[in-house]
Amino acid sequence: MIFQWGYHNSGNYITFPIKFEHKCINVELTPSVTSWAGDERHPFIKEITNSYIRYEDRGVDQHYGLNPVYWSAFGN
Repeated sequence: MIFQWGYHNSGNYITFPIKFEHKCINVELTPSVTSWAGDERHPFIKEITNSYIRYEDRGVDQHYGLNPVYWSAFGN
């Protein structure tokens, strides 16, 4: 098993420091900013590969944007 984690604040692609040889099994995203005034933020994963993930960040009013996130991933 390989476990990786980090902080991301630039764009909606997170490239893993170490590519998973077989499969990325799980990814978790936690926003570093929990909300803007009147708008809760909800990052969600759009794509997972062995070398990166792509995510979006949506608010309760369908407001799109990207807030920095803490992330963790594990696989083999």
